[in-house]
This record gives sequence, structure tokens and C-alpha cells, in this order.
Amino acid sequence: LILFIALVLVLVTQLRSEGRLVIRTKQALFIYKGKRIKVFSEQERDLLIALALEGKMSLSAIEELVSDPNDSLAARAKKRERLSKGLHDKLITVFNETPSYRTEYFLFDADTEDRRIRVVALNLQHFKVL
Repeated sequence: LILFIALVLVLVTQLRSEGRLVIRTKQALFIYKGKRIKVFSEQERDLLIALALEGKMSLSAIEELVSDPNDSLAARAKKRERLSKGLHDKLITVFNETPSYRTEYFLFDADTEDRRIRVVALNLQHFKVL
């Protein structure tokens, strides 16, 4: 029992001092420095959890997540960009950074199988997935 309590205290202390946003995928929780973060919209939560579970997503998969099936390509791209900008602004607020300091919370790269497809992944310097 004492060992269990010590282990829980160590884990709680580690989460409190963590400088990264902790994503708990099973409970859909976001924790930063020991505090639960509730500022994300449903679409933003879905995107962060999908990126945490899958590791990376294509831009078209993100568009499918945020758009209606009958939206035009321009509308889908605009909704994706609006979601990513809003999420980036909220992450700046959570991490308490100045907007002029451009931090890359997401990493963009070409897909390994098809170089024409761009994929997005979480920058693990800022996120911890549990």
C-alpha cells in the first residue's frame, strides 16, 4: 500500500512539472502542468486525439473530420485552415507564449508512400500521449 501511494505521488508530481500538454486518449483529457484544459472545441479535441492515436494524418483526412460530405474542395480547405489556426491560437494561450513567437506545434511532411500527400503529426516536444 505504501509503495502504491509513493508511485501515485511520483506520477502526479511528474505530470505537474511536465512542460508538455498531456493527451490522455482513453478519457479524452488534456492536462497541462497538472490542470485539466477545457478550451478545445469538439472538432479540435477529435483532431488532437486522432493525431495522438494515429501518429500522423493526411490533410484530406483532417478535411473529412471537419467538413460535410457535400462541401466543395475550397470550403473543405477553408474549414481545415480555420480549425488549424484556431487550435494553434488556443495552444499559444495554453502554453502562455507570445503570438509573435512562432512555435511549431504540428509537423508537416510528405507521406512516405506517396510524396504528393502531405501529412501532419504532433510535435512531441510539446505533447505527451498517454
